[in-house]
Amino acid sequence: MINFLKELDDSIQYRYYTVERNIKSKSNSFYDSYLDLLESTIKIILNKNEINYDKSGTCGSILKEDKVASFYMNELGVNDSLYNKVLDYIKKINDHKHKNEKYVNQDVVVLYMNVYFQFIQAYQKYNKIPIKDIPDEQYYKNMFGITEQKNKDYKETFEKLEEKLDLFLEQNKLSQEEIKEYKSIVSLKDIELLNLEEQNKVLQENISKLKDIESKMGSLDMIINKLDSLDAIQNKVSSLEKKLNSSVEVSKGKHNDLERFIKTAKKEHFWLGSTAEFKKTKMRAKYFLYALFAAGVLSTIISSIAFKMYSTFTLVENIWLIFSVVLFSYLQHNQKKILDIDLANHDNTIYIKVSDGSWRSTGEEKKRFKWSRRLSHVAVLLNIVALWVISPGPLAAVATIFELLFLGLSIAANYFYSDFSDMYGAFIFFTNKLETDGKLKTLVFDGLHKKLMSFEEFNEQFGKFNK
Repeated sequence: MINFLKELDDSIQYRYYTVERNIKSKSNSFYDSYLDLLESTIKIILNKNEINYDKSGTCGSILKEDKVASFYMNELGVNDSLYNKVLDYIKKINDHKHKNEKYVNQDVVVLYMNVYFQFIQAYQKYNKIPIKDIPDEQYYKNMFGITEQKNKDYKETFEKLEEKLDLFLEQNKLSQEEIKEYKSIVSLKDIELLNLEEQNKVLQENISKLKDIESKMGSLDMIINKLDSLDAIQNKVSSLEKKLNSSVEVSKGKHNDLERFIKTAKKEHFWLGSTAEFKKTKMRAKYFLYALFAAGVLSTIISSIAFKMYSTFTLVENIWLIFSVVLFSYLQHNQKKILDIDLANHDNTIYIKVSDGSWRSTGEEKKRFKWSRRLSHVAVLLNIVALWVISPGPLAAVATIFELLFLGLSIAANYFYSDFSDMYGAFIFFTNKLETDGKLKTLVFDGLHKKLMSFEEFNEQFGKFNK
């Protein structure tokens, strides 16, 4: 089934992996990523079958269009019950967003994924595509929260190894090089600032380093216990050191070259999608920010006339309006391929510097954007109440309409901005000169599959994103 999603469109497969990542982390971002996957799948199926629909519409509004409903139910054979269930889930997801619910549970995940695959199976049957390898209920139950469980296991292993090496350190059993390596390991306190996936990655790296140091100590103890005389110890240790240094130097040299290449490289984030999709998604977010600004200005003017003063609630709304202009400037600035530090300075989410030297998003919104937006939504409601208490009448009705328009556009603009910015981070380009011949070389980190590849491999597998 996953192969079918890839055949449908590469972006669908990546959106599906985002959904799985949120299931593994028990993240409430599951709802947003599920709706994004559903909307993209619906649009691609409609496009492939040349069905006209409102391109600017949301997932729910598109499914309510007569042509679309007729195509899915009459042509593809989706029954009324399933079609209405999809619409119901879309509504529940939107309700979830407005209520800012923080948790997703296992049963919801199973139900939602089951409905998604039922919905696309109709398209497969219509096109006589074999249906196979459909993930079942147990698949998602086993997946749910696995990242969190791994995180607990890694932390437990990490802490046990730390205790052992602290003891070695107290007993002066570590060399200066091993002490330096031990102290370079990222602390648990710093690791916990990352998201769960990044935490697990760094913990695995730390555990590997700690085990390496521990194994050296274990090997040394075995040698000492088995040897009978000081001369034999000196001779054998000397021989072992030469062999170890010889093999370690070769592997260290290669590892250090790669590590040095990556840490000193120019690091760029790559937007996941074709150039046409990039421009379309960016322009859509701009349009909604344009509209938000216009509605905000008009709302300010009309409310101030109705109040015969500039209210405190309107001031709070205008503060968010200023931040929406900042978001617009970020959109204007950001390109399809952009330096990591440049993106970190032109996005509304928090970025941190990870072990390879690149800046990556934590997915958490910066407080100034989050709270100015939330407070503006509260201010809209309070402004409406105040309008009808202080100066009820036709002008208050007009002002109320514009206040609600401002609220709706604020929610929509934030959604479409996130839809654009979330597409960064799947791929990171590392470009640097080779030490051997001075030629420029680019390596690409695939964040979804956690692997490093050459630029040539990237072009072969994902060349369509470069078009």
